[in-house]
Amino acid sequence: MPVSPNDVYELTVPSEDTVRILDVLDNKTVIVISLLKKDTLPYECTLDDLEEALEDGKAVLSKDYPVAFFPNPTKNQQAAAERNWKIIGAFVQDIPDCYDKRVRSRFISAKSRETGLQRKQIQRLLYRYWAGGMSIHALYPQYEKRGGPGKPRSSEKMLGCPLKYETNNQRLAIRELELEYIREAITKYYTKHTKYSYRYAYRQMIKEHYTDPDTGLLFEAYPTENQFRYRAAQFVDEKKRAGSVKYNKDMRGILGSSRQEADGPGAVYQIDATVADIYLVSHTDPYAVVGRPELYFVTDVFSRMIVGFYACLSSASWDNARSALLNAFTDKVDFCRTYGIHICSEDWPCVGLPRALVVDNGELISKASNAIISELGITVKNEPAWRPDLKGIVESRFRLLNISTKAALPGAVLPDAAQRGAPDYKLDALLNLSQFIKIVIHFVLNHNRRQMEQHPQPLPDVVANHVPAIPLELWKWGIANRSGRLRQMERESLEIALSIRDRAQVTPKGIKFHNLYYQCKTALDENWFAQARIKRGWKIDIAYHPGEMKKIYWISDPHTYEECIRTRDSSEIYSIESLEEILWLQNRQKVQKAVYSDLSLQSEVDSAREIEGIIREAESNRKVVPFDTAKMKAKPNEIRKNRKEENKRFQKLKTDEKISPEQAEPREVSDQMPKSSYGYSDFFAQLADEDDDEC
Repeated sequence: MPVSPNDVYELTVPSEDTVRILDVLDNKTVIVISLLKKDTLPYECTLDDLEEALEDGKAVLSKDYPVAFFPNPTKNQQAAAERNWKIIGAFVQDIPDCYDKRVRSRFISAKSRETGLQRKQIQRLLYRYWAGGMSIHALYPQYEKRGGPGKPRSSEKMLGCPLKYETNNQRLAIRELELEYIREAITKYYTKHTKYSYRYAYRQMIKEHYTDPDTGLLFEAYPTENQFRYRAAQFVDEKKRAGSVKYNKDMRGILGSSRQEADGPGAVYQIDATVADIYLVSHTDPYAVVGRPELYFVTDVFSRMIVGFYACLSSASWDNARSALLNAFTDKVDFCRTYGIHICSEDWPCVGLPRALVVDNGELISKASNAIISELGITVKNEPAWRPDLKGIVESRFRLLNISTKAALPGAVLPDAAQRGAPDYKLDALLNLSQFIKIVIHFVLNHNRRQMEQHPQPLPDVVANHVPAIPLELWKWGIANRSGRLRQMERESLEIALSIRDRAQVTPKGIKFHNLYYQCKTALDENWFAQARIKRGWKIDIAYHPGEMKKIYWISDPHTYEECIRTRDSSEIYSIESLEEILWLQNRQKVQKAVYSDLSLQSEVDSAREIEGIIREAESNRKVVPFDTAKMKAKPNEIRKNRKEENKRFQKLKTDEKISPEQAEPREVSDQMPKSSYGYSDFFAQLADEDDDEC
């Protein structure tokens, strides 16, 4: 049985204990932590000893200690978890040094001095994180296990310090009735809209409940504004007050918001998107303008390297940002080869995961992106509006792209586009999306090799080593002397982590998704498509990338996936790989079908009318000679003879210019044929439909 991180084993040797596997180092050493001996720290054991204990039954895999998970944490729990993560987050991600006893002891001492916490408190945080399954959820405080949560403190005496200055207000002790009035005022006024303040809600409460209805004078005793504010906090719903859109965008907590310096390549990446200043045309129709593409750049802050990009026809979204990140994290050789550009790994050596990713309140500020980024172990840093310095790095790449290529590109939108009398640049559109991507690739390769006007890292060791202000050279020097090799991850695992999840239908033709058909080994081995033809099809979970639709992944369970490739027929019909262009082409086909539906119907009506006229003519010819079934020559040998004679007669009619088709004498066999029970136009329409289904 393979030993994996987060597995829990119940041991009987050398002593009874229950441990969680934290890591397996070099396939020899296993790092474990006890779950029974609270607040202990990790220790080592050999992999051979553990496997031997498993074989002898002295160690048993346990399912009684799941990874810590809080499905509905409170705001206080989220804030506490983020404070705890800020203390230990960087250290626990420094694997394997964080398991070293001496390194750990120095860290605890340094953090104790920095934060003022006791060593035991920091050690307890480390234990909670490791024992809880190395999940940030283990750092959530469990308020339900301490104190008396939710139990109000009531007293007949006034609570709090006495007033420093006396007033005419005799003051009231806050009891159930006063709490109900405060809750009503907060719900009715303060929470309703951000334009209402605490002061306004307090004044309305006093007016409604603590004034004489006849005279309007204040009562002798009423709650003070300080009492109101103190008690009102428990009734405030910030999400309802600010609105769900603003709350989710600007107020919800984002994990990993601590700032780090860009001390080397891969320390910090910046991602941003913009609408490119160029109009494109369709792959299939050079006269069909498809609009301006969305362009993503991912830039390394230390070296200014463009580590990846993505161009598409849809608007900016997290789904498109995934594709840009996948391109930034993986090898570019195959990507460039797809577009007919041959490079080697040294030309664009940006492969691996960064430590941090800087965003600007865009697509990555979403619940889905939080889950994906936490799976990859990347810190998301949200730069505020008043701190645009790092964001300017990637934004300047868009400006450089315009300067380098804009003047020469047909369909490019120039600054005078909004002026009266300016040319319509849409009419100059000539390039399709693939050709635009090729141009961007050449721009990126040139940018990474170009000399920058100012050195982005004029640090003493950079200057001493005479590192030129060239992104590629800075990257190579930084990898060798600063950050080392970036964290690596298998491409398939990256594709799954950064993919879009959806559902596909199993049909007799294949696994159908957006009218594209796929197949996989399991489907062929288990005869899925025959089953779908005999019975109704069924839905399966899939993962896909909109920019690479030649394959999708079947997700059989949360940890198992299988690659599905396009069927040959589907690939021939839609040779392009971009989902946006495939959907655009499908929609255009639907529009074309709707446009020509009237002409098609008219053609069917005309055809049916002509066929009916031919049948009436044949029926009138048969009436010339009285019909007698006894005279029918319908035996097999007679039919062969009739066919032979009729073929000679028909060939003679075609070659004899003096005899028109109208003068040809009627065929005896045809005259005796019974009339069909349904229209011929329906028969041929059915044949056409069957042909379409086969295609």
